Amino acid sequence: MGGWSLAARGDAGAQFGVGYSYWVGQRGLHEDAEAGRWFRLAADQGHADAQFYLGVMYREGRRATQDADKAADWFRLAADQGHAGAQFQLGALYDAGEGVRQDGTEAVRWYLRADEQGLTEAQFTLDLMYAQGRRPPKDRATAVRWHQRAAEQGHADAQFHLGTLRLDGASGRQATEAVRWYRAAAEQGHADAQYNLGDMHAYGYGVARDDTEAIRWYRLAADQGNAGAQVSLGFMFGMQMLDAPRDDGRPGAAARYWRGPGPQGDARFRRGVMNRYRLEAEQGHPAAQFYVGGIYRRGRGVLRDETEAARWFRLSAEQGYGDAQFALGDMHHTGRGVRQDGVEAHMWLSLAAQSFQDTEDRDRSVKARDAVARQMTLEQIAAAQRRAPRWTPRPAT
Repeated sequence: MGGWSLAARGDAGAQFGVGYSYWVGQRGLHEDAEAGRWFRLAADQGHADAQFYLGVMYREGRRATQDADKAADWFRLAADQGHAGAQFQLGALYDAGEGVRQDGTEAVRWYLRADEQGLTEAQFTLDLMYAQGRRPPKDRATAVRWHQRAAEQGHADAQFHLGTLRLDGASGRQATEAVRWYRAAAEQGHADAQYNLGDMHAYGYGVARDDTEAIRWYRLAADQGNAGAQVSLGFMFGMQMLDAPRDDGRPGAAARYWRGPGPQGDARFRRGVMNRYRLEAEQGHPAAQFYVGGIYRRGRGVLRDETEAARWFRLSAEQGYGDAQFALGDMHHTGRGVRQDGVEAHMWLSLAAQSFQDTEDRDRSVKARDAVARQMTLEQIAAAQRRAPRWTPRPAT
C-alpha cells in the first residue's frame, strides 16, 4: 500500500497510479468517480498521463456529463508536454470540430506530432487523410507508404486499407499482396477484410479459387453482421437453386456443402437460401432484395408469387439496383405481379440502362425499353422520359 500512502501525501505519480487502479479495476476496484478524483489531483500537478485520462473521461462522459470543451483543455495540457495519445486525441477533436473550432490544418499538425512518436493510430489516420485527398495533394504513394508502416505494426484497419490500395493496381503481383494484407487483417477479426478475402477466394483473384475457403471467410464476416458477406454467402448457397452452376457444369462446393444428400438435402438447401436472403433483404440490402424477388418469381422453394416478387424488386430498384430495375420494368410491361403500365416499364428500363456498368446489360435494357416504346403513344413516351430524370434513389428502410 506504499503507493496509496504516497498518493495521500501528494505524490503526483502515486496519485495517477491510484486513479489508474480504479480506472482498470485492479484489486477488484472499479469506480470512475474515484478514478477521476485521483486523476484530477495528479493532473493539477501537471502529470501528463493523468491529464490525458481526464480528457478521455470528459470526452466519453465517464466522469460526469460528456464535455468536449473540457476534454480539449485537458488533452491540450498533456499534448503540450509531448503525450502522444493526447496529441492524437486533440487532433481528432480538431478534425471533428468537437470542443474546438474545426480546423483540418490543426488536426494534421497534432496527428503529425503523435506520428513522430510512432503512434500507430496517428499514422493510420494520416494515411486515410492522404488516401481520401483530405490532406492535399492527394498522394497515393504516400498513402501506401503510411499504410505500410501502420500495417507492419499490426494495425488491422491499416492492413485492410493497404490490401485495398494494392488491389487498385490490378496486376497479379499486387493482387497477391492484397490477399496477404487482407489475410493479416482477417485473422485479427476484421470483418471487411474477411469479406474481401472471401471474394478473392471465390473468384480466384490473387489466390487459387477455393469455394470452401470463400465460405469460411464469408461466414466469419457474416457472423459479425457484414451484409455483403451475408449476401455473398447466400449467393454461393443459392447457385444451384438459381440455375447458376460453376464453370465445370456442377454445383459449386458451397451448394454441395449446404445441400447434403437427397430430397431432404434439397429442401434444407432451399430453406437455407431463402432464410439467408430474407434476413439481409429485411435489413435493406438491395442485392438480397433482388434475389428474394427472383426466388418468389420462380417459385423455387416457396410458392410462386409474382406480386411478392414485384414488391421485393421494387424495394431493390428504388435503391438503384440495376437488375431489380430491369425486372420491375419487365413486370410492368407484361402486367405480371403488377398492373400493366408502359410508362412505368419504360422508366424503370431506362433507369436500369443508366445503372448498369456492363455494356451487354446496358444494351439489353435499352433493347427492352425500345420494345416497350413501340407499343406506346408519343405522349406516353414523353411522360416516361420526363419521369426518369426526376427519379432519385431512396435509402433502405
